[in-house]
Amino acid sequence: MRLLTLVCLVLSLAACSRKDVAEPRAQAVPVTTATVTMRDAPLQVTAIGTVQALKTVSVRPLVSGQLARVFFTEGQDVNVGDRLVEIDPRPFQTVLGQAEATLAKDQALLESAQKDEQRYRELLDRDLIARQQYDQAHANAAALAATVKADRALVENARLQLGYTLIRAPIRGRAGAALVREGNVVTANQTELVVINQLTPITAVFAVPETQLADIRRYGEQGPLKVEATVRDQAEPVAGALTFIDNRVDPTTGTVQLKATFAKAGQEIVLAQGVAPGEQVVTDGQSRLATGTRVEIKTAAAEAASPSASPATGR
Repeated sequence: MRLLTLVCLVLSLAACSRKDVAEPRAQAVPVTTATVTMRDAPLQVTAIGTVQALKTVSVRPLVSGQLARVFFTEGQDVNVGDRLVEIDPRPFQTVLGQAEATLAKDQALLESAQKDEQRYRELLDRDLIARQQYDQAHANAAALAATVKADRALVENARLQLGYTLIRAPIRGRAGAALVREGNVVTANQTELVVINQLTPITAVFAVPETQLADIRRYGEQGPLKVEATVRDQAEPVAGALTFIDNRVDPTTGTVQLKATFAKAGQEIVLAQGVAPGEQVVTDGQSRLATGTRVEIKTAAAEAASPSASPATGR
């Protein structure tokens, strides 16, 4: 019982001594707070890529012959259907003329044979000729009908071959170097005339580690993945979208190839001097200009109205 009383007394004294001695007050530490939230964190992957044309077409002739005219200039932007080169059409025009003449001759023979068949049919109905005579006339008319059909096919083929002599741009893009000159003899499906690259939109090819492929596919299921490319000498990055994920992993590097498409890249050029705001500058076709050259400004308004021409300033 005395032991219990002693312990209570010590505790009491200790409490009294804390009240009598004042402790120093701790200073408040300035902090910044934020509310905890739950959301998806963006997946960021950095890689080095190379720019590639969206489409590349090697233009080759479909017929053989001598190159008569070259309509494009090296580095020119072309649209679908623009004339590129023309192969001498005269040999093909001759073949077409011969085919059309043969068709006209056989058509005349067919009309005569059909009239003979009709007459023999009437005579056969009146029992004035033997059945064999009518059958012969019918067979002759049928043979000529088949001949005319073959002649029409030859005419169409000759017309098609003639159309192949004028080669037009199959895609919209920029023409490369002219690989042949006027007077050269070109061979069907072999001679390369020019290479056209479609530069708008443009693609970038890059590789990422295979360990990141699962996350890329998972995020891609939620919508198109945004890709930003940093271009040399351009402050702002160019925005694009991921459009291709290869279906295999490179065993030597452990990476997967991806492609991104960019709707516009490198379309603006910075000029330090020589022009003022509001002035017009040539953005296409400048390689063919010289001082005093008359130009035709191709705009939506100009295409709707009559084309206008003005002398180039040479700036």
